[in-house]
Amino acid sequence: MNQTKQSALAVMASKYSVEAPKLLDTLKSTLMPKASNEEMMAFVLVANSYDLNPFTKEIYAFPNRSGGISPVVSVDGWMKLMNRQPQFDGISFRCEEADGKPVSVTATIYLKDRSRPVEVTEYFAECYRATEPWKSHPRRMLRHKALIQAARVAFGFSGITDEDEAVSVVNLNAEPAKPIFKEPKPTEVIIETKAIEAEKTIQQQLADIVIGSGFTWAAFEPFAVGLEMIEAGKFTTFDDLPDDVATKCVGAKTGMLRALKGGAK
Repeated sequence: MNQTKQSALAVMASKYSVEAPKLLDTLKSTLMPKASNEEMMAFVLVANSYDLNPFTKEIYAFPNRSGGISPVVSVDGWMKLMNRQPQFDGISFRCEEADGKPVSVTATIYLKDRSRPVEVTEYFAECYRATEPWKSHPRRMLRHKALIQAARVAFGFSGITDEDEAVSVVNLNAEPAKPIFKEPKPTEVIIETKAIEAEKTIQQQLADIVIGSGFTWAAFEPFAVGLEMIEAGKFTTFDDLPDDVATKCVGAKTGMLRALKGGAK
């Protein structure tokens, strides 16, 4: 291992009070098992440059498109970098929604040495990825994206990325992620309607058949009484009917409607 590599490791090793060879073995076995020594040193140099801790996932290695690794900084790492800047004077967020869905988040970073703040807007339609964090916490993830991009503009951070961007580099030829919010297709509406109908009671299904054919309870009751299914005046609505009576009538739908039509003449 040459002197440059030893120096890079020595800087990080002294920070965590471990020996450089032991640190190298630990990094390779726990964080980057497939990385070459050269890739490891490049990662260590970036971590040292930004003073980020790989063991607390402030920075970590992500496989890139060429088969190597890219240094990825978590949102905690970005916050640490930003709060460390002496000119940093706070950050605020403005969220825009439509129909209860996130549309965009604007991050505004205030700087002590500038008369105007830095503002960056990130849009949900451009940032969304079909991953669990985006599905469960879309607003939080969009806020993170706005924070990261605003921090880059305000402080000129370079050579580091976030995980979403790293994944995009790896999957340049992958199919674009579908938005989490979408209008249902006609087939989806039909499936949903059928599911609702399946949950109806047998009495409700009978009522739909009778009323949907232009009849009322007043027409149905004499029919059921005439077949000695129910006693006259004992029930007043379809919902009151016993299950076995409603089931028989639904099963004999055609004959029942023919009898109701005949009684209406």
